[in-house]
Order: sequence, then C-alpha cells, then structure tokens
Amino acid sequence: MLTVETDRVTGRFLPKRKNEQIDESFLFDPVQYAEKLLWIRSKKGIVIPFYLNSTQRYIERQKRIIREQGKEPHFLILKYRRGGVTTWEQAKSFHLCATMSGQYCLTLAHDTESTQKIFDISQLYYDTIPDLYCPSRQSQNKRELAFDKLGSKFYIGTAGSVAFGRGQTLQRLHGSEVAFWPHEKGDDGKDRPTSLVAGLLEACSGEVVFESTPNGRQGFFYHEWQRAKNQNSTFSPIFIPWWVDVRNKIVLEDKEKIEYNDEEKILVEKYNLCEEQIKFRKIKIKKLKGLFLQEYPENDVSCFICSSFSFFDISLILDKVEKCKPPIEKRDNDSGLIWERPKPGKKYIAGGDVGEGLVNGDYSGIGVIEKDSGVQVAALHGRWRPDVFAKKAATLAAEYNSALLAIESNNHGHSALNTLLNDVRYPNLYYHENYDQSGSKRLGWQTNSKTRTNMLDALNAGIVEDALGINDSDFLNECLDFIDNGAGKYEAASGKYDDRIIKWAIAWYVRNYPTRERKAGTWAQ
Repeated sequence: MLTVETDRVTGRFLPKRKNEQIDESFLFDPVQYAEKLLWIRSKKGIVIPFYLNSTQRYIERQKRIIREQGKEPHFLILKYRRGGVTTWEQAKSFHLCATMSGQYCLTLAHDTESTQKIFDISQLYYDTIPDLYCPSRQSQNKRELAFDKLGSKFYIGTAGSVAFGRGQTLQRLHGSEVAFWPHEKGDDGKDRPTSLVAGLLEACSGEVVFESTPNGRQGFFYHEWQRAKNQNSTFSPIFIPWWVDVRNKIVLEDKEKIEYNDEEKILVEKYNLCEEQIKFRKIKIKKLKGLFLQEYPENDVSCFICSSFSFFDISLILDKVEKCKPPIEKRDNDSGLIWERPKPGKKYIAGGDVGEGLVNGDYSGIGVIEKDSGVQVAALHGRWRPDVFAKKAATLAAEYNSALLAIESNNHGHSALNTLLNDVRYPNLYYHENYDQSGSKRLGWQTNSKTRTNMLDALNAGIVEDALGINDSDFLNECLDFIDNGAGKYEAASGKYDDRIIKWAIAWYVRNYPTRERKAGTWAQ
C-alpha cells in the first residue's frame, strides 16, 4: 500500500510503502532524480530514460561555480540549437514541484507552438514517472501541472502579457528563447527590459534561468547579455559553444582526411577540436551558410549577426574575434586590461575618449598601442568623472614609458585635459595640429567633421591591412554596431556604444600621424 506524506521540516514529498525502508536521498538531487525517474522523447521520437548529456552537465557545473562565488542564482544561457537546455530546465522545475510542498514554478516560451511543445516535455515526465513517486494531480489543465496534495504548481505559458508573475510568488522561473520575446523601447528609442521581465524578477525568490539562441543585436536578451558580461547585471552569463555537445560530430569515412582552413586551424588549436567536429562544422556551414554562427555559436560576438549598413567589413571583423588574445591581467574590477607589459626603450601612444561619468552615460577610456608593432597592449574603460578618469589614464600611460597621451578635447575632455595639465602635470600630452594648417597647435585631440572622417578611415585601413594588432574583442564588438544612421554619418546603433572605437581610432591615427615637436618630452615627428 502506497502512502504519501511530506516531511514536516523540509516539506519534501516522501513516498514510501508501509514497513519498508527506501533510500530516498536521490529525491533531494535533481540530477539523480531525473536519471532515476524521468523519461524524454529523443530526436528520433523514441521515449527513452533521461540521462543528462554533456551540455546539460556543463550548465550545472557553470551554475555551481557561479553560486560558489556568492552570486545570485540568475543565469543567462546563450546556446546553440537543440542541445537539450530547455528539456533540462523543465526537469528541474518539475523536480521542485513534484518533491516539495508549496512551490510555484513558471516557464515562459516565445510563442504558442513552442509553449505546447515545452508543456509536452513536462507532461511526458508526469505520464512516465513510476507510480510510487507520482504526485497526485487533481485537474488536467492544458498548460499546468497542479499537484493538489503538495500544494505545488508548475505552469507553462507564452510570453507577451506584462501581467505574468505580478501578484505571484515564484520559487523558480525559466524563460525559453528569450531573445525572441517581444520587447519594447524607451522614450529615447533604446531597447530596455520589458515590464514583463521586471515583474517576473520581482516575483521570483529562487533560481531564474533565461536561455536562448541568438536573435540579432537587439532586444532584452542581447542587451542583458552585454550588461552581464560587464558585471552590470544580476544575471551571470553562461555561453555554450556547439562543441560542448559531444554529439556534434560526424564520423569520418575509412581513410578520410579533413583539410583545415585557417579559421579551422585556429579553432582546433584554441579549443582542441577533433576531425569529426570539424567535419560536422563544414557540413553545417554548407547547409546554413551565413546563419551557421547564429545557429551554432562559436563565441558570443559573432553569433549576434548584424544585418545593418556597417562602416566596417562584418566578415573581416568576425574573423578577427577568434584571433584576439585574452588579457594577461585585469585591474580595477576589470576596467583595466593588460595584453602586453611595457618593454624598455619602446614608445607607446594612448588615445582617449571622455564621457560625463553618469551611471547610464557614455564611457571613458584609453587604448594603448605600441608604436613600432601597432599592437594593442593595454586599455582602460569605465564610467568615471572626467577628473577621476584623467588620473587613471595618466597612471596607465605613465606605466607605458610615459606614452604620448592624446585625449579628445571635445565636451568633457576639457575637464580631463585640465586635470592632466595643471593637476597631474602629465609630461607627454598630445597637441593637435590640423593637417592642412601649420603653426596652429591645441592641447588634446580635436574631433570635428574632418578629423573624425580621417581617423575612422585610418582605423578601417589598419584593420583591413592587418596593420593594427587587435587584442580588444570588445572593440570588435562595437565595430559590428557602427552603422550609417541614415543621414550619411556612421555612429553606434541605437542602444549601443562607440567609445572603444573612438579611443582606438585616436591612438591609431596619432601613431601614424604624430604631431610636430612642441616641447621637450613630447612626441617628435
């Protein structure tokens, strides 16, 4: 005879037979619970026992690492197609509601068809779980698993109504294909989190998982991913490249040999990919062509494919992403990045762009280039008051053999330059002289219609000719969104930034066209 009761302390569902001792420890672990009790439908349509695949185990490892760092259990998962992420997140919500009393879990999909497919996953869990561990379900709601004796409920719905979650208390929240959810824009035309997301986050007291494949460079998911990367979000980003899934291979024919192109050689060397994986990649590229990097991401820059009129060659920019070296050192909460340390006797140039220092305003930063090699060696990027930024910039530039420091003088740049000249007394400041005038020199880099065009063209030439040694992948990310605004001017797309582009453009232009000597200690042509 089966009895159903809940532990008075934990509220957990504890099924057991009278006078029988059962090891129920697996009920406390969602992985063991899934692999002992749950069944799924395979890609071939066959119902099989649920054993976690390599991707699902990778996700749990990443979550554990993030939790151990003391961060909130809010996760953004950027994934490839059909890796089983949604299936696993459904299993976790089902486990919580089927083994604990008083739980309310919610899953939201991006459209009605997907909502039904996701509900079918959970319905299959319920239909195939052994009777001994099957919680009582009083009603058969089309989108809900309500376990009456436990007082727990698991609802699967469609994103769209801003009323979802309001007035509710959720213990777990799962958003599927969040990049495809409807999004709204603010009065300034920039994308912002929807009222739906805000209400859901307020309602949920437990784990929140928003997962999605890429869908362009707009909307809540894309912008929240960028914020999470910059540690400016309660979410922690988890990126899953396609090769995490060990099933993404195609067996070689007898004596078949795979020839690698330059791009594939980099992937093999960097990620230790095998021939079977490269064969899989080649075949997928033939089928998907330009959509491959969106459907099977290899990094979290190229997968957000830009379709706008870009100033830079998109394919060239994407090709350079994988060639970027990771920084050897990060400073000041990752606002300072070092790729190469200063070398004795070498000369360096630092270009700087100055923001107002507001929380939601433009960024300030400098980019340091070695003069001889043209390689990006260090960068500073953050939001500080102009005077504070000036002191940080001077410290970094001084470290690189008192690099020639070219700070943009427009707007807030005047305050930064005043601090550098009269307070810090930095010894090697750049004085601008127009290329078509002589004898007229002014402190700082002067950005106007002429110089802006010149420096951007020079930067683009440096990229195309492979003369600029690029290490800053975030700079490349900005290049993808540097587009024609419709009036013939290239600038950051709505909701994006171009501060890194400007600082590196200044550094690169000054490196190639240095000012004439003004005084001892300054750069000489």
